[in-house]
Amino acid sequence: MCREGAWAELTAKVTLMAAFREKTAWIFLIKIFIKFSKKHSKSIQKMLS
Repeated sequence: MCREGAWAELTAKVTLMAAFREKTAWIFLIKIFIKFSKKHSKSIQKMLS
């Protein structure tokens, strides 16, 4: 049987890792979007006008 404190610590670490992974994924997606929009900015402007 796990100690209650150790279980809480493990749960906190797993939660922190999941949150970190999610933030990293968002940053990665935003970087891709910025790179894409810089590359295709003229065609995007044509579509919007």
